[in-house]
Amino acid sequence: MLTTFDDDRARRFRQEAREWIGAAIPDEWRAYTGPVGSDEALKIRHGWDRLVYDGGYAGLSWPEEFGGRGLGVIEEAIFLEECALAGAPEGLSRIGRGLAGSVLMTFGSKEQQARFLDPILSAEEIWCEGLSEPDAGSDLAAIQTTATPVDGGYRIDGHKVWTSYAHYAQFCMVLAKTNDGRRHHNLGVFVADMSDPGLTRSPIRQMNEDKDFNELTFDGVMVPAERAVGDLTQGWRMVQHGLRVGAQGSANSLLRYLEIRRQLEAARVCLAERERTDLTALEWLEDEAELLRFHILRVTEARAQGLDVGGEAGIIKLVASELNQRVMRLGMDIGCPAHEEKWRRLYLHSHCESIAGGSSEMLRNIIATRTLGLPRSW
Repeated sequence: MLTTFDDDRARRFRQEAREWIGAAIPDEWRAYTGPVGSDEALKIRHGWDRLVYDGGYAGLSWPEEFGGRGLGVIEEAIFLEECALAGAPEGLSRIGRGLAGSVLMTFGSKEQQARFLDPILSAEEIWCEGLSEPDAGSDLAAIQTTATPVDGGYRIDGHKVWTSYAHYAQFCMVLAKTNDGRRHHNLGVFVADMSDPGLTRSPIRQMNEDKDFNELTFDGVMVPAERAVGDLTQGWRMVQHGLRVGAQGSANSLLRYLEIRRQLEAARVCLAERERTDLTALEWLEDEAELLRFHILRVTEARAQGLDVGGEAGIIKLVASELNQRVMRLGMDIGCPAHEEKWRRLYLHSHCESIAGGSSEMLRNIIATRTLGLPRSW
């Protein structure tokens, strides 16, 4: 397994991936200039999932017994970084190959693994995650969606919100209360078919006019017993495992960094067009971005060595989301008339990043208590 981004094997893998990606990106994507959520774009993005699978780059860190390549987080991060640098489309299988796949490989039954893992890896079936709720926010242990035992399975009732990919997913990994026991020991994980009666999805229009998220309503959705995953008191542990191990945390942080760098370069162009020579604010943000990249690489290499980096990963997520907001604020402040609309949309969208995946307030509490060992004040 690789342990650094700069050893010979990592460099060879990067060159291999770069050449493959450059040749594989569809011409229709290179020419496409419309919104990434349009029907045309979704068709191309789904097709990219299949190209990645056929090329042998899906499930890089999945064990070979489940169809993966048995590599590690460094190769995974390198591949996604090269995709971003080449302008490849973002596929639709991120949650399936990340969260759902990791949970099923570790906690699922043999039958569940046989049924779901191959279609997840090949992107024949797209997944979403039913975690956050309207009244729970970042505190997943406070969810109110319930799973009640009935003949042949479980009845799911409740609401989920901010559900990415729900508008074209076939399956949803749902976290629900299974008993009235103590927090973190009263939750189970279930696989809901998005076509199940009683399950409705409602797109959420964001303030920048995008519709990336959905609200899900579970009104007596019947989930058969064979779609309940593992121990139904260990849902919290399963989800935390999936988010930590399978959801490509380090790789996603690297992609977030690359997006920040792209917008910093765009800000520099706008400053030049406005003939502004005061670059102090921009240069400070550029320095912060490079420091962020250094820490992302350091944490990824620690993960490759099997070290626990949960606290450091939370810090990176906090820093990246708030740095991105300051970059977009700078873009707005420049007042470049040619790109005013672009900066407005980016600025509005940036505010979801300090909420998605755990709000900044929640992350600060976790970092203080679990990483720094400070006493709780509540």
